[in-house]
Amino acid sequence: MGDLIDHAELPRRDCVLPWTRLELSTRRFLGPCCADFQREPVRVGGSFADAWNGSVQRSFRRALSRAGHPETCRESCPTLRSGRERLAEMQLRGGSAPFVENQLMVLEDLLEGREQVRGQPLELMVPPTTFCNYDCLMCEWGEVGTLEDELSAEFYDALAPLLPSVRALEVAGGEPLASPIFRDFLLRLDRDIYPDLRISLVTNGSYLSPGHPILERVPFSTIIISLNAASPETYAAVNRGLAFERVRGNLDALLEARRRGSLRGDIIYSMVLLKQNRHEIAAFVELAERDDVRVRFMLPMFDRNRQSVMTDEQTMREVLHELDRAAERLNERGETRQAQGVLGEADVLRERLAQRLFEPLPDGRADPQDEVEP
Repeated sequence: MGDLIDHAELPRRDCVLPWTRLELSTRRFLGPCCADFQREPVRVGGSFADAWNGSVQRSFRRALSRAGHPETCRESCPTLRSGRERLAEMQLRGGSAPFVENQLMVLEDLLEGREQVRGQPLELMVPPTTFCNYDCLMCEWGEVGTLEDELSAEFYDALAPLLPSVRALEVAGGEPLASPIFRDFLLRLDRDIYPDLRISLVTNGSYLSPGHPILERVPFSTIIISLNAASPETYAAVNRGLAFERVRGNLDALLEARRRGSLRGDIIYSMVLLKQNRHEIAAFVELAERDDVRVRFMLPMFDRNRQSVMTDEQTMREVLHELDRAAERLNERGETRQAQGVLGEADVLRERLAQRLFEPLPDGRADPQDEVEP
């Protein structure tokens, strides 16, 4: 948008997600973004599709239409800090007539600051299951996740009216590909009916074995691999799943599918920043460079296994230094949007150091292991 309209002429929208995205979290919180950075997350009540113009989405649209920090969002939100979801950064994409028409309608809603919108979401995010075949140091789902909460075939059927205008269906978990129902949904997607739909997958990579039909048949926009390490030793210590060599073979299959042209989406290597892996930040960037993929860093939520880098001043300073170096390297390579995301995480660290706040994220939220589920 910033290339089409002068920034000064655009209304202030520090984050466009309330107008473009609907997200359901693994713990069934609802909103336009990660529940960990919502000030008061709300669990879903009615149907997922009906929530698009429900009270939660409207409250975020109202807050993001006003000046100042939105009351719906925590100060620690890295998306707000990075500015990567500002209106000027919003990208429009060509496609079928209904797809383009919906994007223009969403843009009108944004420019007018509408709370009750006419456009349909451009992005959906759902968790097919909380079950995971790994037991990562920083994540509870390997311990408590279960296929019993698997989203049903009827849930995906109910998404059908939204899908013609959706550019990205994002899935995370748990391990999404552990869900048989979700795998069946992916393989049944009809590209003739949904020519503009792309899948964004967050996965540990263990199911993406060479020759898997999902790699050949699913229209991916991105595949985000939760590697969390740059060496086999750290991978084993942090992820506690398959051996790194097995996953490395799957990564090579992904890269080969991209080379052949059967996989056209982006590949992203992701690292949650922990005490156990913080010494490999620079090596992680180098690994991504060698494989010619994008890179993502994320601050940890809570303090599972005492791994949060947010609890110790010296550790925070070390991580901040490495993130600043990583962003500088990405900028030198012309990867400005990736660098923007890295600096968003770094700025959260920077402010908490200035405030001498050495506590786990997210602020004001109890560790989910201490919560009783409804």
